[in-house]
Amino acid sequence: MIALVMLLFVCVTATPWVSFQPDVGKIFFGESITLTCNVASPVQGTPTYSWYRDNKRISSGQRLFINAALGANSGNYQCQAGTSERSDAVKLKVTESYVTLQAPPTIYEGDSLILRCHSAVFGASSGAVFYKDGTTLKSSTSDSALSLGTAYRNASGTYRCSRNIFNDRPVIDEALISVKELFSKPQLQVSSNETREGANLTITCSTTLTPARGSTDLRFGFSKDGRSTQELLLSNKLHIRGAQVNQSGYYTCEVEAVASRIKKMSNTLYIQIQEVKQNEGRVLVDYTLQNLIRLIVSVCLSVLCLCFVINHLKKGKT
Repeated sequence: MIALVMLLFVCVTATPWVSFQPDVGKIFFGESITLTCNVASPVQGTPTYSWYRDNKRISSGQRLFINAALGANSGNYQCQAGTSERSDAVKLKVTESYVTLQAPPTIYEGDSLILRCHSAVFGASSGAVFYKDGTTLKSSTSDSALSLGTAYRNASGTYRCSRNIFNDRPVIDEALISVKELFSKPQLQVSSNETREGANLTITCSTTLTPARGSTDLRFGFSKDGRSTQELLLSNKLHIRGAQVNQSGYYTCEVEAVASRIKKMSNTLYIQIQEVKQNEGRVLVDYTLQNLIRLIVSVCLSVLCLCFVINHLKKGKT
């Protein structure tokens, strides 16, 4: 019962995140979009979902439907599940411009990044020109989408696109894209302060995966002095049984997202396996033997003294 209550509390209080469908941060007047409040694991019972726009509570329910969007629907959206903290804010912009550069509202490392130079105007050119930080990326007379493949942190920047409307001068829109971290830089930790020769050690490679991409498959690998000690595995632990002095060295770990091949390396951790000298054990045995001899001698002397006293008392009586 206690475990169930704890599970319920954790699920309800875990911070949720907001997703859009379609997965774009800009839409035109009159278009529709659905916002969903996601949680990392199934919630026991029926939690209460709350929606906020620009810090004002506007609705309830796990999904928020916006049909025939108006300018008033623009803003920063957050949700709350049960007693959780509010999610990070996700921005939605409803525009009446002729052209809008559409991108996912939230982009993480490893996501497939596609930009769309969208126009709802009849007679807009079918092609588009895309720019990043002032440099032309693509110019097409027939394609208004730009696929950037797997998103890395260096994909962040200011993007622009232009389309001709009614064969007139081009209309331009821009979007600031910031690629978020998929998982944190890994950290190495040793399970025990006991690093003497013969000890059992566990080295752990710790990282935090963003809840919004919680299904990402991660693999872990360890290296010593620049050489791999094992292939990438599901386990984030390296076990050293009966550590030897020659296993001292500079250890690192690498974490890789299998599908996207996003990789991150930890800082180096030096582990010193302390040698246990052979005579250390002998000294301990010798010390114990000396104490035993002292105890025996002390007992013998006490017995002799007692006998001497008893004998002396007998002679005094006679």
